[in-house]
Amino acid sequence: MFFHNFKYSIKATLHNKPHMLWSVAFIIALGTLFYVSFGEIYSQELVNAIKVAVIIDDTETAEVFHDMVANISIDEEGGEKLLDISDVSHMDEAKIMLEDGDIDGIFYSQDRELKLMVHENGINQSILASIVAKYHQVMTVIADLSEKAPDKIPAVLSELLLGESHNVEKKTTTGDMDVYIAYFYNLIALACLMAVNSGLVITMKNQANLSIVGARKWVAGAGSFLQTLAELLAGIVVQCLCTLVGFLYLVLLGVDFGNQIGYIALIIIVGCVTGVSLGFFVGNIGKGSAALKENIGVAVILTSGFLSGLMVGDMRMMVEETCPVINKINPSALIADSFYALNIYDSHDRYYKNMITLFIISVMLIIAGTLFGRRKRYASI
Repeated sequence: MFFHNFKYSIKATLHNKPHMLWSVAFIIALGTLFYVSFGEIYSQELVNAIKVAVIIDDTETAEVFHDMVANISIDEEGGEKLLDISDVSHMDEAKIMLEDGDIDGIFYSQDRELKLMVHENGINQSILASIVAKYHQVMTVIADLSEKAPDKIPAVLSELLLGESHNVEKKTTTGDMDVYIAYFYNLIALACLMAVNSGLVITMKNQANLSIVGARKWVAGAGSFLQTLAELLAGIVVQCLCTLVGFLYLVLLGVDFGNQIGYIALIIIVGCVTGVSLGFFVGNIGKGSAALKENIGVAVILTSGFLSGLMVGDMRMMVEETCPVINKINPSALIADSFYALNIYDSHDRYYKNMITLFIISVMLIIAGTLFGRRKRYASI
């Protein structure tokens, strides 16, 4: 009887076209919007070469400067140079570019010394200032050696200039560091929690005041926990399939969720279980109308997503600073944080903690929903 109910519950859920359409189309539409909006931002932000103009008339200063910057690179291998030098020959032209924001600074010579002109203060300007300081250090060493040991100048100069790496990139993780990918994590969390609708439909079909089917079940005494469990399981399976379709679409778009497919699948399954359980709980509270309970379900989904960072990327961190307990019980935050844990950490401790928390929440919601549902009594049907 259990498998019979399970089979026909799946068929009934698949025939619920509005629910299926929203579950798949919504994540595809919103995922496309996110990708168009955020897809290229992070890659553009990673271009670290600093644009500058160099106008140095003094030959000695120009020689030392170019020898120095030629060996300053962003990475240890020297593959990408730190400075992107613009082709400018006149100071007036360089000043216009500086004011327009086309370059971050101007290196120029004055009284046989290297000078720097900037329009504003920032990280790039601080790096340029450190290059000037490095130049003066080199020139000081050359001046001292000219008096004490002129023969050592080439060796010392080579040691000072060769192989200089201004920035050293040290990866603490092999995961995707794109800050905007958190929006896609939250989108998958939203897709999982849309299973709330499945849980609501199941409870409404079992309540005599909300559906004809529910009235027949109560009159016939056909309702049972195993039947409800079969319906819940069917809702979870269908929602997992819908979420998986949306997930695969995002992968095809080029969103990098990592290669730990088994762990990602578990996130989707547990997330959908939590969504159905939440809908089952909301549907069994009180004897309100179907519209009221649907509105409550939508409010729960959107509030959970908002606090997790679906609308405002930094919201989860703000919640963590002000009231961290919310992140520990918010399903969307736990699902998104599970993706984050897989992406960033080598250990799965944080991931397993989130999964266990979601499972406990789901069990508690089902138990509470069952207790509320069994207490319902009807004066007349």
